Amino acid sequence: DARAAAALALAELDMADFGSRTLDTLSGGETQKVALAALLAQDATAFLLDEPGNHLDPRHQFELYQWIGRQWESGRTVVCTTHDIGLLGHIGTSERLQRVRVVGMERGGIVFDTTYGDPTLSQHLERLFRVPFFSVEVGGHSQWIAGTASGEQS
Repeated sequence: DARAAAALALAELDMADFGSRTLDTLSGGETQKVALAALLAQDATAFLLDEPGNHLDPRHQFELYQWIGRQWESGRTVVCTTHDIGLLGHIGTSERLQRVRVVGMERGGIVFDTTYGDPTLSQHLERLFRVPFFSVEVGGHSQWIAGTASGEQS
């Protein structure tokens, strides 16, 4: 049963061909996705994710955050730490993003606690990261991106 669950989980994350590989042969991004497949195979009800898009190229980051959004929407608890707030925009629809809770932390303390759809989120992010943030629409989804010191988007 465990092997069947693992195979299904790997397939869901587009990693079906990786079932016979050992961890020491995987790239950083492949290791990230295999670790998520392990959570799925175990039917975990809560996912605690630390920079889940790390080591992935942009397309795979977008797909991964869409997958995370589907896991959350299916009823799983998802706690995700990330410095790349823009990736959260790929979790799903604008309606879904209105419910995504964003907690900013600094030096072990909570600096702000709001939602991704909060119009004041850019102000919170700017105070936390000390760079300007801009909201842009990409493919029907709102995303926050950091700007340069001169205010140009990067």
